[in-house]
Amino acid sequence: MVHFEILLKNNLLLFCIGGFTFWGFLSIIPLLIFYEENITMPKIKIYDTTLRDGSQAEGVSFSLEDKILIARRLDEFGMDYVEGGFPQSNPKEASFFREMAAAPLKQAKLAAFGSTRRADTKVGDDNGIRSLLESGAPACTIVGKCWDLHVRDVLRCSYEDNLKLCADSVAYLVSKG
Repeated sequence: MVHFEILLKNNLLLFCIGGFTFWGFLSIIPLLIFYEENITMPKIKIYDTTLRDGSQAEGVSFSLEDKILIARRLDEFGMDYVEGGFPQSNPKEASFFREMAAAPLKQAKLAAFGSTRRADTKVGDDNGIRSLLESGAPACTIVGKCWDLHVRDVLRCSYEDNLKLCADSVAYLVSKG
């Protein structure tokens, strides 16, 4: 019998799998309790964000060596995806992706994090999109703006143009493999 529990209380996510307990803060997550007993179910893919989201907590600063060690441990643990960080953000992040490309994870796919192309830039000329491709990561995760305030006041484009930014970015990354 495999036993999974995911509980939410006061925006604190707590889940237990195989005797390991993990927690994190989330803004929206459904309450889910799942028990599997002799049932064939599709595999759930686990995407870990420790190296990016986890490094944003107050007082946390991972060295390059820390990030590599954590990524390897998450790979050994059996994560399907390990989000390595934002390669465009600073030299340490770029170095992390170079090091990981030289000695890839054994089981997990390393993911580079970024955002859609800028509203005033063609997708092929966008530095953020370029950094995702240059990271050498076998997977990319991009965030697109979905709050009308961000679309209007940050991107300064129409809602339709924002959808085009998202579609262009995904299509371009997929076309590059």
